[in-house]
Amino acid sequence: MKKLISLLLIAVLASCALALTACQSNEKSAATEAATVDEAPVSIPDGVTPISIDAEGNASGYSKEERDENGRVTRRYSYDSKGKFISSIGYEFDKSGFASKEIHYAEDGSIESQSLFERNDEGLTTKRTELDGNGKTVGITVKEYNDHGFETVIYEYDGDNKLLNYKKYEYNSDDEMTKMTLYKADDTVEYTVTYENAEDGSVIEKKYDADGNLISK
Repeated sequence: MKKLISLLLIAVLASCALALTACQSNEKSAATEAATVDEAPVSIPDGVTPISIDAEGNASGYSKEERDENGRVTRRYSYDSKGKFISSIGYEFDKSGFASKEIHYAEDGSIESQSLFERNDEGLTTKRTELDGNGKTVGITVKEYNDHGFETVIYEYDGDNKLLNYKKYEYNSDDEMTKMTLYKADDTVEYTVTYENAEDGSVIEKKYDADGNLISK
C-alpha cells in the first residue's frame, strides 16, 4: 500500500514539473516574440532627413523635401520614427517668387486645409485666407505695416468675412514694440499689453484690462 502511495505521489510531482516547464517555455516564447516585434527593423524611405536625434541615436521622425528648378520647396513630407508617412505640405508661388498657397495633405493624400497669401511689394503678407478641405473659407487675417515693415494692425475675420477682433501695435523710435491693444469688433478695448526693456536685456510685459487695471505681469 505504501509503495502504491509513493508511486502516485511521484506521478503527481512529475506532472506538476512538466506543467511548470511548459508554462516557463510559453513565457519565454511570448517574450521572444515581443522582443522580435520591438526589434523589427525600421523601414526608412530613401532621401529622408532625421528631424532630431536623441542620445541613443534614434530619430524622433523624418522629413523629405521636393524642390523646383529655382530651389524652392514645393512639397515637404513628414514621417514618424518608424518611417511611416504621416502628412505633407505643398507650396505654390507667385510671379515674384513668394509663397502664394500652402496646402496641407492628410495621410491618404486628401486636402485637409489650405492657406492663400496676398503680399505687398516687399513680400510682406497683407492678407491670409484659410480654407478647409472642401475649399470653404474658415478665416481671414489682414495686416497693415509701417514704413519700416513692422505690423501696426492685424484684423481677424471669420469665414463669412465678419470682423472678430483686431490688434494695434505701437513702437518707439528704435522700432521696439512698446504696446499692443486688442480691440473687439465694436472697437472697444478687450485688453492691453505694454512692453519695456529691462537692464538685463529681458522684456517686461504688463497686461491691463479694458479699464486700465493691471491684471498680470
